[in-house]
Amino acid sequence: MMNKIALLNDAFRQTFRGGKIMMTIGVAELPDCLKPEALRQVANFSGFTEEEDPLVVPNDYAGN
Repeated sequence: MMNKIALLNDAFRQTFRGGKIMMTIGVAELPDCLKPEALRQVANFSGFTEEEDPLVVPNDYAGN
């Protein structure tokens, strides 16, 4: 089950509403004609895995 933070993150990433968009210098320096497609790619990304969840403590660090 997804936690509240993950749900809020997904909602913001998909709509860019309810928060502040931050981007790296590399993205900010993209030509203006490429930025909309880059933002669409971010909004449409859904390939997150449990290993990428910062709230899940890996077994290596959980003392196992």
